[in-house]
Amino acid sequence: MFRLVKSLTIKDVKLPYSIIVSFGDGKELRKHLVSRYSQGDFSCQIERYTSIATINFRNEIDAADFLMRL
Repeated sequence: MFRLVKSLTIKDVKLPYSIIVSFGDGKELRKHLVSRYSQGDFSCQIERYTSIATINFRNEIDAADFLMRL
């Protein structure tokens, strides 16, 4: 499903908690994010050719929740 590649925190930006994952199906990843988190509290950039997604969260709690569900 999803595998953690890297996670980091970037200070002084609107969405400071960044998680990079590899995935099997991009539609499934987006569906999971939209069903669990508020629309303005995350962003998701998907690289289809490499199957890598960068997800940025506004709240530390949401980022931790996503990491625990991996």
